[in-house]
Amino acid sequence: MAVALLVFAAAFATRSFYVEDLIRAERASRKRAGFHDALANATQKFTYDYEQRALRILRGGGVLYTGEQPPRELEIAHPPGYAVFMAAVYAVAPRRLKSVTVAQTWLDALCAALVAYVVGVWWGTAAGAIGGLLIALSPHLAWNCMIPMPDTACAWPILGGVVLVRSAVGTGRWALYLAGGVLLGLACWLRANALLIAPLAALLAWRLRPAHGPWRPTAILLAAWLVITPITLRNWIVYDAFLPLGWGAGRTLIEGIADYDFENRFGFPKFDKELTRWDEEADIRSHLQRETLLERKALAVILHHPFWFASVVIRRALFQWSYDTSAEGLLDTPFQSRIQPPVGAEGSLPLVRTMVRSLQRIWSTPLFRALCLLGVFWLWATGRRQDLAVFLLVPLYYLVFQSLLHTEYRYCLPVHYFLFPVMGFGIAATAAWLRRRRAA
Repeated sequence: MAVALLVFAAAFATRSFYVEDLIRAERASRKRAGFHDALANATQKFTYDYEQRALRILRGGGVLYTGEQPPRELEIAHPPGYAVFMAAVYAVAPRRLKSVTVAQTWLDALCAALVAYVVGVWWGTAAGAIGGLLIALSPHLAWNCMIPMPDTACAWPILGGVVLVRSAVGTGRWALYLAGGVLLGLACWLRANALLIAPLAALLAWRLRPAHGPWRPTAILLAAWLVITPITLRNWIVYDAFLPLGWGAGRTLIEGIADYDFENRFGFPKFDKELTRWDEEADIRSHLQRETLLERKALAVILHHPFWFASVVIRRALFQWSYDTSAEGLLDTPFQSRIQPPVGAEGSLPLVRTMVRSLQRIWSTPLFRALCLLGVFWLWATGRRQDLAVFLLVPLYYLVFQSLLHTEYRYCLPVHYFLFPVMGFGIAATAAWLRRRRAA
């Protein structure tokens, strides 16, 4: 428990430092700038869309459907879960985006502490402490935590769901299977790209414990499906579209191809504004009609250029598996979002800040990939192969499925909540092995 408290304190401090740095950077150009002003330059318009939906919920509007006539098709572009989260925060705190950031800071710090505690119980205190601290100090996780978007929040139910599935496999308890499915379903309320984790978790649970029979793992899938069903029914009844969560696959595929089409061979637009102009030129009146057209265009490019697209998928996967704090050795990607610098040198709690900054300087892609592989080796070598399969489920899911569509670093944050504990075990196991060698 003491280790978990230490990890919580480190995570909370690191995230608070990035908030302070963001405000200080904004005040360099505007002396009276506050957090809201600073956030406006660091976030996207979607944050304000979520906020408006949250405010409508608080005014008595529906969670799934506001009741507007005609229905706004944009409401099914993203699942409603994050608007519900913001509404819950605004119900008990001032209705400002800073309140959402504070809530995310507390919850994400608790998530890091949970990892330290659970991994400590399963794999030893040292592995839990190191894995939890890697999550706590990660520049990428800390930076994205302060942005009011569903990317960080989506990681919490995924992590909780997988932990419960691992426990269910070990105990065979129906309640754990069901609870794991519920959490994985809730993750889909936050981000649609988590849709296939539940079926894969059910398949993995069945393969790991075939003696439990097929029905317990199926409970994961059924529970997740029941949680998602209200959104699917809303789409069918209100929008006359059978969509599990929402539309967007066509747009995602087009933007993903355009991101890596550096020579603009295919003429695809890269941004939403350009897509809107494309719609106007093509006389497209419906967002759903647009999605169908975009999917066809994207699939035509993929079918005609399979080897080029395969290279893009590989680059996207490597992009997700990145940890750099500087631009040295930048991958051939169109994004800089995989690079987050350490906390600033100046600010509150200077001694703690200096310690965090010093530790964050070790973040680098080659080192952390090596540590990840080291953790995989030790988990396999020490007979923890079921745990290895469970903890690699989510990273492999994102590295494969998300890479087929479109990748921004924030889309795949859950990957690192699982890889950092694996790294922690690798470091702890290596240290224990070296001690034994020295004693011998």
